Amino acid sequence: MNAISPGAMNPGPDEVPIDVVDRLPRKLRALVHEFGYSVIYGFVAMGVTNPATIRHLIMTVMRGAREPGNARAETTQAARAVNAVGTVLWQMGIAMPPLRLIRALCDAGYTLVAKSPTKNMVAASMATVSNYNVTVTKEEKHFRRLQAALAVADRDLWEPPDVDR
Repeated sequence: MNAISPGAMNPGPDEVPIDVVDRLPRKLRALVHEFGYSVIYGFVAMGVTNPATIRHLIMTVMRGAREPGNARAETTQAARAVNAVGTVLWQMGIAMPPLRLIRALCDAGYTLVAKSPTKNMVAASMATVSNYNVTVTKEEKHFRRLQAALAVADRDLWEPPDVDR
C-alpha cells in the first residue's frame, strides 16, 4: 500500500520526524527524501496520499510557472536564467536565493550566459569594433567583441535592459 493517513505522518510532541519518515511506505519515503518532509506532509494533510499523484502535482507546479509559454512578454533571458537557477536550487533542497549563487559566481569571475546571444550582446559586440582606429589582430578584435558581449550579459542579470535597446 502506497497511501497513508495524515495522522500517521503527523509527529507527536516527543517524536522526531525521521522516525515518522522511516515508517512511511517506500514510495512516499522516497518523495520525502526528494522534496522534503513538509512538502509531502502538506499533500497528505490535504488528502492527497498517492505517491504518483503527489509527484505529478509537484512537477506540474514546478514546471508550470517556469514554462517559456507562460512567461510574460517583458521577461528577459536573464530573468529566465535566474528562474532556472532558482528551480535547480529548489529541486536540490537548497534554501538560497538564486541571485546569491549567481553573485558568488560573478565575484569569482564567471557569469551566466544564454546559449544564444541577446540583441544587447550583439549590439555591444558590434559597437566595440565600430569606428575603431587602432590596428589589432583578428584574435584581439574577437576577444574585445566577446568581452563586450559577456559584460552586457552580466549587466543584464543585475539591471533590467532598457525597453528601446
